[in-house]
Amino acid sequence: MINDFEETGAESTPVNKESDNNIIPAWKQNMLRLKGLKMSTVQRKKALDERFLIDGFLPIGYHIILYGNAGSGKTSVVLKLLSEMLVDNEDIEVFFFYIDGQLGMASKFLDYIEEIGLEERYSILTESGADGMLTIVEEMLKGHPNPEKLVFVLDTLKHLTPDLNNKGANAKALHRIRTIVSTGATFLSLHHTNKDGENFSGTAEIEQDSDALLKIETVDGENEHEKISTISEGGRVRFYFKPCSFSFIKGDPTSVKVLDEVSNTELIQQMNEDKHLIGGIKAFIRLKGSVTRAELEEAIKEDDDFDYSRRVVQKAIRDYTDIHWKLRRSGERNTVHNYSLIE
Repeated sequence: MINDFEETGAESTPVNKESDNNIIPAWKQNMLRLKGLKMSTVQRKKALDERFLIDGFLPIGYHIILYGNAGSGKTSVVLKLLSEMLVDNEDIEVFFFYIDGQLGMASKFLDYIEEIGLEERYSILTESGADGMLTIVEEMLKGHPNPEKLVFVLDTLKHLTPDLNNKGANAKALHRIRTIVSTGATFLSLHHTNKDGENFSGTAEIEQDSDALLKIETVDGENEHEKISTISEGGRVRFYFKPCSFSFIKGDPTSVKVLDEVSNTELIQQMNEDKHLIGGIKAFIRLKGSVTRAELEEAIKEDDDFDYSRRVVQKAIRDYTDIHWKLRRSGERNTVHNYSLIE
């Protein structure tokens, strides 16, 4: 008689009966289950042959979620980047589910698309809900010969799930997108931050069931109406990602330009807040040509137009050295700090 347990030392281990003559211990069955989770041949090929439509940001066959607060430039930046991508990739087609953006901005951008001859490969879709659009995509992909030539953008993710804080609803929505990218197509979801502007809305499933969670942060630029946005890692990223920065005029996607260097948005924000103090320090240095730190601190303290503590002035002098002014040390043990403007 064959028991449902096989004796292994001091305790019994449950087994499964594969046949009358072949009993598989439970430990072995679970080992086989673990081995079944190994990286598949398809995954290995995808990782080794990783191809980017937008360098360091949009790889073929992945689902990327880009989140940011209102006015951060998500829609503007993505609209323009995809148009530049299409110019460089003549066999790619984009479907942008434009559900959350301003229709006036979309209309003006379509004029731009037509001017550069991309209207046949760049579709801005506004006439249906996200669920209906996704259903059409799912049906189309069943017989499409080259899904890897297709890029889908959802603006925004909240239109695909009835409750962003419902794990089941999120898992269902993201599973549909995962099924789409499993065909080789590329999917980009735009997403909002919480009210605090720091974190993305929704549950952990949003991060766990996507291939990359990226954030976009935006600050005011030097010129009127100019914005500076930086895209960086906001969570798990399953491909080689490169942070990138852009300048643009709010509400005008055609104005988006990629910057040569990644901007420090926190520093730019702080500089905007310190603009008055920076201006005063620069004016005094310009007047004198070269000043010591003690002279700077004293000049700001005595100026009636400035109401800053010595600590705040000292921090500003230190933070903006090599940005607005340069430092030269002199004297015994280099204890004298002399500042001059960077022109």
